Amino acid sequence: MTSVQASVNKAFTRGLGLFRLKRRHWYVLEDWRLLSYKTREDADPSSPPLALVDLRDVAISVVPNETNQFKLV
Repeated sequence: MTSVQASVNKAFTRGLGLFRLKRRHWYVLEDWRLLSYKTREDADPSSPPLALVDLRDVAISVVPNETNQFKLV
């Protein structure tokens, strides 16, 4: 397993999943928090996120659009 695969596996095990939105940032959904990373390799527990949103404090709905990606509304 490469280091990239190991970091991606860590991201998957620490949250509900790793996904990418239209803005080409990577996100990890973890314990009512949405963590934003610039690249997939950065989505590692030891890396600080670019942004952190506490989902308990905001109202966000995620809906799929026509191109099988997601957007925040």
